[in-house]
Amino acid sequence: MNRGHVHSALRDGTHALHVRVNQHPAVSDLVRPTYTMERYRNLLAAYFSFYAVLEPGIVAASANHAGGFSYTERRKLPWLEADLRALGVDHPNCAATRSTGAGPWLPSNQAELIGVLYSIEGSTLGGQIISRSLQQHLGLTAEGGLRFFSGYGDQTEQKWSEFLEFAERLDDGPAELASAVDAAGSVFVAIERTLNEL
Repeated sequence: MNRGHVHSALRDGTHALHVRVNQHPAVSDLVRPTYTMERYRNLLAAYFSFYAVLEPGIVAASANHAGGFSYTERRKLPWLEADLRALGVDHPNCAATRSTGAGPWLPSNQAELIGVLYSIEGSTLGGQIISRSLQQHLGLTAEGGLRFFSGYGDQTEQKWSEFLEFAERLDDGPAELASAVDAAGSVFVAIERTLNEL
């Protein structure tokens, strides 16, 4: 196995989809001074609905396919719950009233799990830039409405490196790589659909 081969395949195979999500106004406007608290609440509610569908499948699949990699401390749904609670949003209703365009989300093997995790763990890198901007423009803090985008804080690079180490354990045969790339791409497509509903 070539070191970094899985990461390269995931990055190259999802590049266009990743760019589309990053350029979506619901995401790109987050760093603009004109971004409003109302839009932010709506975005968090949309992400809550998305992760309410996605994350249980990740947790279930991790029990069988993670090979020692722990997702428990990486769960995003509690972060979103904390943010919505801090901002006075009734978060249980978010999941009930929105369609995520996602599913079924149960990775059936290690390749699919790695692909799904690639998309959401990679987003924590960009979250660092977004969180700094929202701190400045909306006066939010990690404890007060900014937990999701704050992610792992100072440990973000370390957590990303740990994920990549796990990803590189994958057998990098064509079928496995294709499965991982397809799963990662499906997550980006589902995120885009979720953002379109805003």
